[in-house]
Amino acid sequence: VYTFPRFLDEPAPRLTAEGAMPLVLTEEAGTPNDANLTAGTLVITGSNMSGKTTYMRVLGSNTVLAYAGAPVCARSFALTPMAVYTSIQIHDDLAGGISTFYAELLRIKKMMAYSRKGRPMLILIDEIFRGTNSADRIVGAREAIRYLTLPHAITIVTTHDFELCDLGREGIPIANAHFEEHYEGDKILFDFKIREGRCRTTNAQYLLRMAGIIDEGRLRAAPTHSEP
Repeated sequence: VYTFPRFLDEPAPRLTAEGAMPLVLTEEAGTPNDANLTAGTLVITGSNMSGKTTYMRVLGSNTVLAYAGAPVCARSFALTPMAVYTSIQIHDDLAGGISTFYAELLRIKKMMAYSRKGRPMLILIDEIFRGTNSADRIVGAREAIRYLTLPHAITIVTTHDFELCDLGREGIPIANAHFEEHYEGDKILFDFKIREGRCRTTNAQYLLRMAGIIDEGRLRAAPTHSEP
């Protein structure tokens, strides 16, 4: 499935897609998804392997193709002109003395610097600040999302930190979406379809058991802790 994109003449950023697909998978293997995005932040949660990063890559790669004048992998694809900034596949740099976390900080710093120009942006951040501890990650992610939620930017953030889903209660214009899984016997299955709202399930412990890293007996015997 492919089509040529349609460019919108609108002052605010917009990206809409129907049946958008990954570029690197066959039509039979890929799962189409839709998008209807305007200025603001979309926080995407979901279990491991459920499709969060793939969805972000689908939108980003098809957007780059559209701006290059090429057809895109979708039934329909329409967007306004935007600068594309991503933090998706970040690596450390041993020679430069840069950790994965610091490399991500530098990438997001560039996003912030460009955002001050007030020009339309598409910002894609995968598993924000995953390279640091959970307490610092949540504090830093909150502030970064607050800063990058702008009237001239479409910002998409994937995360395993459900605390970020509550930023809307603080007056930040965010929306929540998620991917989910289901189980059949001892198998974990995904439909790779994006849904509205925050995720309510996790699968990390199930995957740890599947890999033989933890067993059911030890898990049940482990002591539980509660806050005083």
